[in-house]
Amino acid sequence: MHTFYLEAASSLHPSLGEEITPGSRAHWSIALPAPRLLFLCTSNSARSQMAEALVHHLGQGQVQAVSAGSHPAQAVHPLAIRTLARRGIQMSLSVPKSLELFVGQSFDRVITLCDRVRERFPTWGDSSPTHWSLPDPSTAEGSEAERQQVFDQLALQLDVRIRLLLAERSQEHQETVSGQQTAS
Repeated sequence: MHTFYLEAASSLHPSLGEEITPGSRAHWSIALPAPRLLFLCTSNSARSQMAEALVHHLGQGQVQAVSAGSHPAQAVHPLAIRTLARRGIQMSLSVPKSLELFVGQSFDRVITLCDRVRERFPTWGDSSPTHWSLPDPSTAEGSEAERQQVFDQLALQLDVRIRLLLAERSQEHQETVSGQQTAS
C-alpha cells in the first residue's frame, strides 16, 4: 500500500511522492537572496506560527519565513508547540508578533491563513497575498485528544502546502538561474 500511495502522490505532484531528504532539497545560489515569506493570521498563535516553523524545517535555512497576526495572542498555543515537537520541530521560543512590524517590508510571497486577515488586508505592498483558508485549531472543542487531532490535521495540511510552495519556489529559482546562465 505504501508503494501505491507514493506512486499516486507522485502522479499528483513530484513533491508529494516521497519524503524530501536533506541531500535532495533545493539549495539557493548565493547570487540570489533567499526568498522571503510572510504568513499572516489573526492571533499568530497557531496556524501562522506552525507555517513559519515548517518552512524553516523543510527549507533547511534556504528560505526566510516570518509570521504575524492582526491581533496577536499573548503566547503561542501549547498544542501548536507540542504538535510540531512531535515532528522534531522546535518552536518553544516562538512568540506572537504584530503584522505592523512587517509593514513596508518586501516579501516574495505573503500568505494569509484565515479569512479575517484576508478581508482586512486584501493587498500587501504591490501584490495580492496568496490565501490558504484554514480553520483556527485553537477554537477546537472536545477532549485533549480530539483537539490534538485538529492540530495534527492542520500540521499535515500545512506540510503538504508548504512542500508544494517550496517545490514551486525551487522551480522558479532554477528557471532564474538558467536564464542568467543563458544570458551570460
